[in-house]
Amino acid sequence: MVFELLINPKKAEGKPWELFFLGFAYSILGLIIGYIIFRSYVSLVMVVLAVIASVPFMHSLISREEQKDLAIGD
Repeated sequence: MVFELLINPKKAEGKPWELFFLGFAYSILGLIIGYIIFRSYVSLVMVVLAVIASVPFMHSLISREEQKDLAIGD
């Protein structure tokens, strides 16, 4: 997605408050898409879409932390 281009894990480490706004954007996007497509299950679809949107960022963040741990352990 485009959101991963806005903030990367290295930048997020220095400015964690920006992650709040990124999460807010994911939630609003999930709400809009969920309301348009699944009106009867908006809350469930909103959460699912927000989680799916945040998975690539979380994966890169965890990978970065593992690399830092391996570098410290050597």
